[in-house]
Amino acid sequence: MLALIKILIIFAFILVLIKKKLNIGLSLILASFLFWILFQIPFSKFPSVFPLGFFAYENTNLLLSVFSIMLLGNLLSNNGELVKLVRGIEERIRDSRLVSPALSALIGLLPMPGGALFSAPLIEASYSSSSSSSQLLTFINYWYRHVWEYFLPLYPVILMASNLTGLSLAWIIIHHLPFTLLALIGGWIVIKNQKPLSKANIKTESMPLKTLLRLFVPILIPVFVVLLNQPVWLGAAMGIVFCVFFHRMNLTTLSRLMFHRFSWAMMLDVVGVILFKTVIIESGSIPVLVDSFLSSHFPILIIGMVIPFLIALISGYSSAFIGIAFPIILPLFTEYSIQQIFPLIFISGYAGITFSPAHLCLILTCRHFKSDLISTYRQLFLPFLLVFSWGVIWFFLAR
Repeated sequence: MLALIKILIIFAFILVLIKKKLNIGLSLILASFLFWILFQIPFSKFPSVFPLGFFAYENTNLLLSVFSIMLLGNLLSNNGELVKLVRGIEERIRDSRLVSPALSALIGLLPMPGGALFSAPLIEASYSSSSSSSQLLTFINYWYRHVWEYFLPLYPVILMASNLTGLSLAWIIIHHLPFTLLALIGGWIVIKNQKPLSKANIKTESMPLKTLLRLFVPILIPVFVVLLNQPVWLGAAMGIVFCVFFHRMNLTTLSRLMFHRFSWAMMLDVVGVILFKTVIIESGSIPVLVDSFLSSHFPILIIGMVIPFLIALISGYSSAFIGIAFPIILPLFTEYSIQQIFPLIFISGYAGITFSPAHLCLILTCRHFKSDLISTYRQLFLPFLLVFSWGVIWFFLAR
């Protein structure tokens, strides 16, 4: 269990640094060095982490994607497009408390790196945000963005799960849909105490549908580009080009709008996530952690829940707990059918994703709204416990 103790020390180290108000990205960079020391990674592996691992295609793609999304978001925010777009949406939603969740869930329909940055400015521009704390806006942006990931086949994690377990996509969709329904209920429990805004006090001219659709174009372009399996940064760049031609901007205006209040600290957060993930992969710590559990005398059910959770917690990537943990633990479940056990071990892994300090969406959302990570954890706990309950309920129903 030495590997587990080391992991817990590193996790506690990150939380302490964040509690001390240290930059999240810098905290992860320092945690990467601690990881290196505790797991006694040979110095000869350093080139495989930096620069080779750090500048691998998927990492540079992530950096470019986040950077370009921030530029597009700044452009739309600073030229007033986002405010107009949100006003048009607000006109069509009766309860103001549903506006922000709807915006976040809408963007969350399509997985993309740093996608939380798309919905955060929209939520910030809504009328309801003026009466909500930054902590609540953080919860809304983070929670509702992920309500679809439990079952929607657009998310690679669901496709991977189907491939590894042999369960059909239809089976997973039907049996994981309760996770999403409970997530919507849990989210509403947190936000329902907001005071709805009276539309009688909001004086706006009715926006034609044609105008609303035009305002959506710069956001929809990256969505369609991702659907075509092209990089997010390419779609964001195309969205910027659309704005330039539609508004006939010159380079001076474009530069001013894109870089006004640009958050370089957010880019440092991304660098921290990438470095932390790369060190974890190159350290070989995850196989060590898995082996230590398999050699223990813990019940198989506990092992099947804890290993995905820990892998997700330290990596922050859902594909990690599916791709690494499942091929190892699934053959161990000789006492249970895969239909009985899968929702429970899936949601155990997803618990690690939800609370991972290396989860990019969580970090970027906290950064955008200048909110506290520890307080965000407190808000997430009860609604996620409600979601988790379905895995337990199904486990006993399917016996």
